[in-house]
Amino acid sequence: MTSRVQKSLKAKLFLIFFMLGLSVILLVGVISYQSKKDALKHQTEKSLSIIASELADKVDRYLNDKLEDTRAIALHYSLYGLKTTTSSQNAILSKYLKIYPYFDHISVINIEDIKKPEKPTYSNSWYLPALSGQVTSSDMYVSPITDKPTMSFAAPVYDKSGNIVSVLTTNLKLEYLWEIIDAVQRENMASGHSGYAFLVNRHGMLIGHPNREKILKDTRSLMPPAMKKMVGEMTSGKTGTAYYTSRTTGIKKLAGFAPLRGFGDYLGHGWSVGVNENYSELLEPMNRLLKMYFVLFLGVSLVALAVSRYLAEYIVRPVNHLRDGASKIGAGNFDMRIPRIHEDEIGELANSFNSMADALQERDRKINEYMESLKDANRELERTNDELVRLEKEKTDFNAMITHDIKSPLSTILTYAEMIQDGSLSGQEEIEKAMSSVYASGKKILTLVDNFLISAAVDAGKLKLNLQPLDINNLVEDSMKFFIPQAERRNVIISLVKEADLPHVMGDKVQLDRVICNILGNALKYIPSGASVAVSTRSAGDSVEIDISDTGGGIPEKDVDTMFQKFRRSSTTGKIDGMGLGLYISKAVAEAHGGSITLKSRLGEGTTFTVRIPAITKSSGNAAL
Repeated sequence: MTSRVQKSLKAKLFLIFFMLGLSVILLVGVISYQSKKDALKHQTEKSLSIIASELADKVDRYLNDKLEDTRAIALHYSLYGLKTTTSSQNAILSKYLKIYPYFDHISVINIEDIKKPEKPTYSNSWYLPALSGQVTSSDMYVSPITDKPTMSFAAPVYDKSGNIVSVLTTNLKLEYLWEIIDAVQRENMASGHSGYAFLVNRHGMLIGHPNREKILKDTRSLMPPAMKKMVGEMTSGKTGTAYYTSRTTGIKKLAGFAPLRGFGDYLGHGWSVGVNENYSELLEPMNRLLKMYFVLFLGVSLVALAVSRYLAEYIVRPVNHLRDGASKIGAGNFDMRIPRIHEDEIGELANSFNSMADALQERDRKINEYMESLKDANRELERTNDELVRLEKEKTDFNAMITHDIKSPLSTILTYAEMIQDGSLSGQEEIEKAMSSVYASGKKILTLVDNFLISAAVDAGKLKLNLQPLDINNLVEDSMKFFIPQAERRNVIISLVKEADLPHVMGDKVQLDRVICNILGNALKYIPSGASVAVSTRSAGDSVEIDISDTGGGIPEKDVDTMFQKFRRSSTTGKIDGMGLGLYISKAVAEAHGGSITLKSRLGEGTTFTVRIPAITKSSGNAAL
């Protein structure tokens, strides 16, 4: 009887311990898996939304660049194209197409040829804002010239009196825009994923997609309801994520989407970018974790089975004298160990409790280590967020600086133009002074645009050089002539020491002149009245060197290493105008010639820039001379 009772008690205890162990393990596993899955889902949704927003920003910046290119072309045409014959003007427009290969057509519409119907349609009214001085753009359409999807930009053309006389339009090849969209698919394919990006307009029509056959087609009639809802949100300018199942493949997908915001006069036309991924690929890490949990569950279940059987076999007598020790362990005092006071079942039970305490202590240690690693990861995220905030502030400051540098001279032009127009300036001397200011302001804006174009070419690795044999002495003399009046006005002594019989160099005259003018311009801009600028040339081995030294305030040591970086300026420049592109472009031009540019400076003593350009030797092209 006693034996049967003991066996029944063992079975009950075995079942109790085993089921309890499995339940705890399963519950912990399910909670852990679900929490990680929810975290991954949230992170993935956030990541896709961020990717869509970043891609929308890229498309915005790209289209804004093309709008600014159109503005620059119109400005250049206003300054030079209107002064030539019709045939020369056509030749100028043809040259623009070579300079800006992403435009497939550039034309000029005279103001008297622009019709203004009472109820203008989109096709004949999108460029009308240009008559008010705006630079605007059209939505995408099929070009009647190339029969391909395109979009157009329009900018006003002014005569020498500041009146709008025509509208210059450019047609953008959208395959350049598609490259930005397709880059997402290439990146996903490189990482083993199958996601892609697409672009829709306000009507839900695809205007960018890896499958070119779908472009300019409204596919909403073939979309599942969830996809239709997402496209509806995209066309209303919303940002977010959506889940849907593909009708063709039956694969569940997750998409993030964000609208184009537009820059300047370009308002985005209600376009929106979407980025999708296969949901199964996004959950692949969780699938691997689930397999690991399953293996771990089997292993721990076997351990629980063994422990339960062991405990059930020996717990056949009251264990009240173990209660106090077990309570302390249950309360979290894992350092507590129950002494073995009997060499029987109770003693074995004490050992089992001690083993359990060891396991709990080890798990507690691992949990603490895991929590510590989570804290480290959180600190790293905080550092990353601080860096993003810093970059956002730099972007904001940069945009404000651009607005100031363009707005100030543009305001000068508009003010004098209005004064001339309304007759406020009647005397010839006043008008000439106003036109001089207008010309200087226009020159400043053109220089700024030119610097941006050169900077963009440098960034894209597309800086082209027109190489020819050059005499550095002649080049330096020609460049310095422009700064002599400015130096005299500021009471700055500017001098030149030339080494005779310098070897020629193979160089681009325009770009090397830009380098010398950038450095001389900076020197005259920053040094005080009464200082001096010394320019010298010399032969240095197989190169020709140009030294440009000034006796100004110098550059702080902490700024020297960053002076050739993009948008960087010395911390001592104060409120002096400048974008920080001159030295960046100069360094790129010098290195494109196979040379270099360096600077030495001492605070309070002055600065010396050294430009080195390889000389023409017998082996490198003396025959060209």
